[in-house]
Amino acid sequence: MEPGDSKQHPPDLRGPRRGNELKNFRRHCHAAFTLIELLTVIAISAILMTIILIPLFQSFNLTRQALALADAQDKGRELTERISREMSEAVAIREGGRILTTFRATPDTPISGNATIIRIPPVSVGANGGRFLNPRPADVEVVLPFSKIDIVKAARGEDSIDPANPGQYRDPVTGKIDPTLTSPKGQVKVSIAPGQTMVRWFVALRDPFGLYNNPYDGLLMGRNGERDNLYVLYRAEVTPRRWTSVTLDTGGTAMRYVTDTRYFESVEPTIGVDSTGRRVGPVPKLDDPRFMLGNDGASADVDEKNRRVNNWLRKSIVQTELSRYDMIQTLYDLQSRRVRHDNNGIPTVLPLVQFRPGHVGSDPAKGMMA
Repeated sequence: MEPGDSKQHPPDLRGPRRGNELKNFRRHCHAAFTLIELLTVIAISAILMTIILIPLFQSFNLTRQALALADAQDKGRELTERISREMSEAVAIREGGRILTTFRATPDTPISGNATIIRIPPVSVGANGGRFLNPRPADVEVVLPFSKIDIVKAARGEDSIDPANPGQYRDPVTGKIDPTLTSPKGQVKVSIAPGQTMVRWFVALRDPFGLYNNPYDGLLMGRNGERDNLYVLYRAEVTPRRWTSVTLDTGGTAMRYVTDTRYFESVEPTIGVDSTGRRVGPVPKLDDPRFMLGNDGASADVDEKNRRVNNWLRKSIVQTELSRYDMIQTLYDLQSRRVRHDNNGIPTVLPLVQFRPGHVGSDPAKGMMA
C-alpha cells in the first residue's frame, strides 16, 4: 500500500477486516432497486390506479345524476300538484290568442300569447354546422312556446279603499289601512267573480339583465368556469290594474281603475297620466312576449322597461333550482352532438315545462243525468 492511500480511502475500509466489509458493502448495493425496476413498478401502479379510479369516479357521477334526476322528479310532481290546485281554484285561465310583434326585424309577426321570447347564442352553419361559435356572437331571439300561463284568482273581500288615501286598501279584520295589500283581502265572493289578482307562471332567465350561460353541456357555448345563468321557472302574483288618481286628458282629476304601470304597459288609447307621470289606460298589455327581457333594444324606452323587469323580479319567486337545472332543452344529435338549427344558425329549443291546452274527452258538452 502506498503511503498516500490512507488519505484516499475511508477509515472503515482500511485495516485487517477490509475484505469482509467490502463484500458486505457490495451485497447491500446489489440489494437496492434498479432504475428499470422502479419504472416498472410505477407503470404497473399507474395502470392499476387507472383501472380502479376511473370506474369509481364514474360511479360517483352516476350517483349524482341519479340524485339530480330524483330531485327533479320530486320537484316536478310538487309543481304539477300546485299548478293543478291553483287552476282548479281559479275563476279563469287566460287565453293568450295570437299577438302581432316585430320579430327578427319582421314587423307584425304572429306569436302565441302564451309564448315568451328569449335570447340564446347562434351556432355555426354549413358542413360543420351545429357547433358553438368562439368568440361568442350576439344573441338571437327565439320563441319559447307555451312557456307562460296566467291564472285569474277569484274576487275576495270588499273593495274597501280608504277615500283619504287613494289606492290603499283597508284590512277587513282591523279596519285599518294596510299598505302591504295590493288587492282586497277576505273570503271569496259569492257568486264567484274574477278578482284583481293574477298569478303568472313563466320561464325566464335567473338574471334577465345578463347573458344566458350554460357552462355544463357544451352545446350552445363552450364549457367554462363562470357562474351559470340558466332559465328557471318563476311564479308571480300581481295586480294588472289598480285604483288610483288620474289626471285625465279631458281635464280634471278623477279616481279610475287603470293599468298598474309597475308591471304592464297600457294598451292604446290611454286616458291620462297617473301620479307617477306615466301614461295609463283602462286596459293593460298582458300578452307581451318580451316582458322579462332586460336591456331590451326593441323597447321604445329601455329604462322604463328595465324598471318593470325589476318590479317583476321583486314579485317573482323561483320555483326550480337557482343553478344546475336549465328549463330549456336544446335539441341536438346524440352521436355528433350537433345542435339542430335553421339556415341562419338559430338553434331549436323547447321549454321543459309547457302550459299547453289539451282536449278533455270526458267533459260533457251539455248537462247529463246521472
